Amino acid sequence: MNKHSRGKLLSVVLCTSIAVLLAAGSQAQAQTAEDPAQTVAECIERVETGDIDGALELLTDDVVIVFPPCVQNFGPEGCVGKEQAAIGLQKAFEAQGHITVLDESVSGTTVIQRQEVTSLAISAAGVERIIFGEVTWALRDGLIARQVSVPDASDAQTGQFLAAIARMRPPSTGDAGLVSDVSKPQATLGVVLLAAAAGGSMLGVATAWRRKRGQSNV
Repeated sequence: MNKHSRGKLLSVVLCTSIAVLLAAGSQAQAQTAEDPAQTVAECIERVETGDIDGALELLTDDVVIVFPPCVQNFGPEGCVGKEQAAIGLQKAFEAQGHITVLDESVSGTTVIQRQEVTSLAISAAGVERIIFGEVTWALRDGLIARQVSVPDASDAQTGQFLAAIARMRPPSTGDAGLVSDVSKPQATLGVVLLAAAAGGSMLGVATAWRRKRGQSNV
């Protein structure tokens, strides 16, 4: 085989290898996009192992996450966008948050879970774990676009956790002191979790909160 033939063969081999690698990558991406539950599971695993950048790769740029670390840091609207999401997810990792999925259903691009959650913050409230009765993950184009967690107040330990949050500030107004000072992150967390546990939508509570906050600034 002459030099020209060897060079041509090498080029063919390289092109074929690149094509195979690209096809494999595309197939893996397609499988993830077609399996929302897999995407959600991978996101949870990445956060718990501290791979926050990896978790962010699974989120849309305009992602909305409404769960305790995001609510505590940014108010009832939760984390909006990847910049805030990075902070909320990092807080969850630092608190050694761990999620056990108790039940899961998938409908189209939406994943709904029932979760048991442990963390240092939960332990600090005097309970071993709390239950989120409904955790909704909505995906768009294979990426997580929205996640909303609603606690199950009918669970004894979760109820105790919510009560502990409510006691963090003494009642001072008709709203039990939970929303009179919007500068208090724990107050925000308390009112959102308690309202959600009572059956209200987390996002609906966020809207009501923003209206109240706007009125207080007039």
